[in-house]
Amino acid sequence: MKRKKANLNKWTSRLLVLSGLFQAMVITTHINMIINLYSTIIGFFMFGFVLFTIINILNGVNFSNKKSGITLLMTYLTSIVEILFAVFYMKTTVGEIAMYEDVVMNTQIMKSFGFMGVSVGLTILAVIFATVFFFKKQDQVSLYI
Repeated sequence: MKRKKANLNKWTSRLLVLSGLFQAMVITTHINMIINLYSTIIGFFMFGFVLFTIINILNGVNFSNKKSGITLLMTYLTSIVEILFAVFYMKTTVGEIAMYEDVVMNTQIMKSFGFMGVSVGLTILAVIFATVFFFKKQDQVSLYI
């Protein structure tokens, strides 16, 4: 039983690190996508998303070391802000496509959306693993008391 718990804890950290590093690697795809758009706020949403994804790397490393409730809460908050930035980024981009005739949905936009979707999916999976691991730990402590 302890072996599964330790593996789940490692996967939380690994998924958050993978999500952040993945976004750091594909940042040029996002930048190339927003170059052809008119709205400047899309760049802010992209920057915020990548920033909070990279902050989540630190949360993942911290969670694997401390396993505390504060770290779990900070991972929740950072992940929620990250997901909100991704939603605003996609919503604003789709609104821009609908508003201007010369902006079309091309492969660059689809790649950018896909990469964001992968990163958000990894973050959600990591948060689920972190929650399961944290509450499993609490249940085991209460059983011994």
